[in-house]
Amino acid sequence: MLEYALHSDSNTLRHVDSVENGLKCNCVCSGCGDRLVAKNNGTSGTRHHFAHDSKDENSNCLMTQLHLIAQHFFLESQPLYLPPASFEYKGQTLNQCEILAKVLGGSLEARIDRYIADVLLETELGDIVIEVFVTHENEAEKTTYYQQNKIPSIEFDLSAYLNRNIDEALSDLKAKKVPYKWLYEWCREQLIDKHEQFLEHEAERIKKKRLRSAKDSARKFIKGNYILLPSLTQEFKCQIDRHTYSEEVTIYSRSEQHVDSVYQVNQTEEYLLLQAIRGDNQIWIAFLLKDCLPADVADLNGSIVIRTPATSENNRATWKWLKYPKLMPKIERSQQNFLKESNNKAKKARTTKDAVRQAKTNSELYLLSKDSLFKRDYSRWSKWMTLNQLFQPSPSRKHPKLPYALNYIRSYPCLWAFDTWHILTLSLLAEIVDRKPKDTKIFYDHLFKELVVLTGLHEEFYDIEQRIAPHAVDADSKSLVIRSGIIEEALRPYTNVGVIYGLDGGFKRIGSLMQAIHLDSSYM
Repeated sequence: MLEYALHSDSNTLRHVDSVENGLKCNCVCSGCGDRLVAKNNGTSGTRHHFAHDSKDENSNCLMTQLHLIAQHFFLESQPLYLPPASFEYKGQTLNQCEILAKVLGGSLEARIDRYIADVLLETELGDIVIEVFVTHENEAEKTTYYQQNKIPSIEFDLSAYLNRNIDEALSDLKAKKVPYKWLYEWCREQLIDKHEQFLEHEAERIKKKRLRSAKDSARKFIKGNYILLPSLTQEFKCQIDRHTYSEEVTIYSRSEQHVDSVYQVNQTEEYLLLQAIRGDNQIWIAFLLKDCLPADVADLNGSIVIRTPATSENNRATWKWLKYPKLMPKIERSQQNFLKESNNKAKKARTTKDAVRQAKTNSELYLLSKDSLFKRDYSRWSKWMTLNQLFQPSPSRKHPKLPYALNYIRSYPCLWAFDTWHILTLSLLAEIVDRKPKDTKIFYDHLFKELVVLTGLHEEFYDIEQRIAPHAVDADSKSLVIRSGIIEEALRPYTNVGVIYGLDGGFKRIGSLMQAIHLDSSYM
C-alpha cells in the first residue's frame, strides 16, 4: 500500500495525509510515473493511502516507495547515526564503536565518477555514501570502486520490509534495527594509522626487551665462564620391504658446560655474538634479536648455538644447534644403529606370518583341551572362589557353578599363552586388577607379567614372541601374539559388565572385577 509519493510540482516526497484528497493531491508514483489518487478522508476505517489513477499497482511501485523513503530518511537525518565498524588488519580485529555525525549537506542519486550513489552526505567526518538494498545488493564493481578509492560507504538491507507496512521500516530505521554492512569503513584509515603506530611502538619495545634479555644472559655466561648447550635430536627414517621405519634419537642432552673463557665478539641490530673456548675447541653463541637468521651468523665456521627470541609475552626464548660438526660422528653411529635395528625388525616381519600361524594352531589346540583343563584346574578355581568369599558352599551345592559374566563368551583363544583353564585365568586376572587403585591407568603389558606369575606360560610363547614384528601383525591376530592385545581381549567380559573402560595401551577400573563374578552378584 502506497503511503508516500512524489509531488509533481516540487518533486518532494509527500505523505498521503499531507496532501489534498483525490487527484488534487498532484502526486505521481515514483515507481511507474502514474498519477495518484489520495484516499485520505475516508471514514470506513481503511488506512489512508494513494491509489493509481490509470495503472495497476505492482511490486516495483512498492519497492521504489521503500527505496525512496529510506533515501529521504538518511538525507534528512540530523545527526547521522553511524553504526559500529570492524575489520581484520594484519591478524588483528580493529573496532570502531557507533558514533553520531553532524550532517552539513547531502543529495540523492549523486554521481560519483561513472556510478550513482543512493545518498551522498557531507558530514563533519567527511563525505559518506549511503546505499539502500531493497531487491538488489550493491553491485560488486561499484563496491570495489568505493574500496579502491577509499570512499566511506555503507549499505542498509531493507529487503525484509518489502511486503510489510512502510511504518515498520521507518520505525526500525529510527530504532537502528535495520541490518547493515560497511562497504568501506569511514574510520578505516584512522584505525589503520593508529594500529601502525602501536605496532611501531611495540616493535621498539620488543627490540629493547630482546636486547636486554640477550645482554643479561651473555653477562652470566661471561661472568661464570660457562655456556648452555641445547638438546639435539635426529629423526631417522628408512624403508624396507615397503614399510617405513622411523625413530627419533637424542644425540645430545641439554646441559651447562664450563669453558676456559667466553667473551663477546660482536653486536649488531640483528644479533649479539659470543665465542667460547675450551681447550682446542671453540663454539659460537648467537643471541638473535630478530625473527630471522642473519647470513653472517649462518656463514660462521665451527659449532654454532643460537638463541631465538620469544615469539610472545607468554613464551620463552628457545635454544637450538645451528651447526654441530663435533656431534656428526655420534649422529652417524646412531644412524647405523637405527638401520641395523630396522633390518632386524624387517627380518622379524618376514617371520611374523609363520609365528602367527603357529600361535593360531596353539590357540586351536587350547580350545580343544578345554575339558582336560577343566578337570585339572576346576578344583583350584573352586577353592579360590571360596577363599575369596565369592561362593559359599552349602549342602545343596558344594561346588560353584561357572559365573555367567565369564561363561557368556564361550571361548577365549587369546588365553592359550597361559595354558590354564580360561575361567581360572580370568578369575586370577580379576584378583590382580582389583588390587589396583580405581580411576588410575592400568597398563595391559604390566598385567601380562603379573598373570604369568600365577598361571605360568606356554612353552612356545617366548619363541613366537621373538619371531614377530608388532607392526606386521594383522589386527585380528594381535590378541594371540601381542601381550597388550591378549590382556585387552581377556578383559572383554569385564568391559561388557561396565567395571572397566579401555584407554590407549591400558584401561581404568571403575568397579570390582571380582564382584562381577560373585555368584550372588547383581552382575549375574
